[in-house]
Amino acid sequence: MNPRKAVGALMIALLAVIGGAVAADPGALRATRGVAAAEIGYSVEHWTVEQGLPGRIITSLAQTPDGALWCGSPDGLARFDGTHFTRISPEQAPALRGVRIPELRCDSDGRLWFLESRGS
Repeated sequence: MNPRKAVGALMIALLAVIGGAVAADPGALRATRGVAAAEIGYSVEHWTVEQGLPGRIITSLAQTPDGALWCGSPDGLARFDGTHFTRISPEQAPALRGVRIPELRCDSDGRLWFLESRGS
């Protein structure tokens, strides 16, 4: 699968799971209702913690200029390269120890920022 299409498909799937609606043109969404993803050039994949998601709930997504999709959750942070997830552990980034990530942003210089929440 083309990594760009995989990232696009992941964004659509994850945002649908967290209650968002994804469409560049809302009219296009209405026009494709009832059409299988494959019919409009997309494939649908289902990813879970077993494939590297940081948790069952994804609270935020951000894409960096290198094309990576970052997934934030109450359970941590993961990077998706279009094929594989890499979970960022507290051992790799001690600042993430005990941190829930409700929001991710990429600034104009391509740096990834996250809002953190600590505790229960």
